[in-house]
Amino acid sequence: MEERKILVANSKTQQRYELQSAATTLGELKAELREQDIDYSGMTFTEGFSKTQLLSDDSLLPTNVMHRGQVTNDLVILLTNTTKKIASGVEDRTRVAAYELINSLGEDVKDAIRDAFGRNYTQVTTVDLWNFLDEYSDEGEDYDENDENEEEYNTKEIVSGVNDALKTTLSVLNTALDTLNVAQATVQGCIQQLSVLAPKSYLLGNTEISDDEINNMIASI
Repeated sequence: MEERKILVANSKTQQRYELQSAATTLGELKAELREQDIDYSGMTFTEGFSKTQLLSDDSLLPTNVMHRGQVTNDLVILLTNTTKKIASGVEDRTRVAAYELINSLGEDVKDAIRDAFGRNYTQVTTVDLWNFLDEYSDEGEDYDENDENEEEYNTKEIVSGVNDALKTTLSVLNTALDTLNVAQATVQGCIQQLSVLAPKSYLLGNTEISDDEINNMIASI
């Protein structure tokens, strides 16, 4: 297939990626995402224009979709964190359905199954797979995007406060430095004036003679 523009939007990180892609299946698209170091683990793939959910690597990417009354091959792929909630709603709990769900979840869930059972997911019984997926689904229920947004807001607020405090401190330091420079210049001026006013003295042998004494000597000649 000729290359087309695919916009990938991650709802969790709010990041956007624009690809020129020749992918025709979800698996091919995932390969392109990996090449671009775009993380999609644990995310659901949904095409935004057609609302088509892509559940397995063999799922075909939509073509000739409608957008604002026009036919286009460009796509918007939405990555959402709702995948972990799918298991509880799956009615067809066959092994094939379990495999499709596992493949849609990505490598993370496969690694988690391997860690839990000590073997590849293809060697785990269907019942155990669905029990695991149900628990995996429950773990994802606690995620609340509002919490993430609130945490991001609090972080921005803290950074803003620290930034204001640093600006205030810098302003105070600059003012103190200006005052110190003025004081230093004043002291140096005073020293120069005193040095002019103060009589100079010379050490001749063990005897100290001042300018005034010398001037008096001259005047007395």
